[in-house]
Amino acid sequence: KFEYPSAPEWRLLQDRRVKANVDANWGRDCSGNDKMIKMAAKWQKSDEQRRQENMEELQEQQHRDDNQEEEMERPEKTNIYSACLRDRRQGLTETRVCKKALEQRSLLRQLDIDIEYRNLPTWLKEMSSSLKKYAYYTFFDRLTVEDVDVHNEANRIRMRCTINKDQKEMNVTMETPEEN
Repeated sequence: KFEYPSAPEWRLLQDRRVKANVDANWGRDCSGNDKMIKMAAKWQKSDEQRRQENMEELQEQQHRDDNQEEEMERPEKTNIYSACLRDRRQGLTETRVCKKALEQRSLLRQLDIDIEYRNLPTWLKEMSSSLKKYAYYTFFDRLTVEDVDVHNEANRIRMRCTINKDQKEMNVTMETPEEN
């Protein structure tokens, strides 16, 4: 199952979410009572992204409240959001600045994954263990693991991946039954 807004509003401020759900059942009756895995993924804007957009909107509101001639004299103080709004007020909707602002505002920089499972086959447990060991080895110098007094839900993994503003780094947090 894959969900995306059916009638998106084409305005500057884009606030969309994309969801994907996977339900896999196997075993004697494929009912999910015996062997199953469910995965729900949701792409959305990150908290940092929302704060940045709110700051840009506040700056634009402040510029609008100030003298507009002063804003025109100092265009270097305007952000891409403000520049696009200024173009739109002049009737220019398809400018390069507006396309870049729309693209920037439409980025979904956060991915939340929730996995629930029961009675996984051995090969899948081995594969996930190998992937985990590889990630630990590769990112050892930037890794923090909390595995003492952890009381997370059994048979559930939660993960959050957030990409920074420059799209050069990703912060990944994961909760498993055994560790954070």
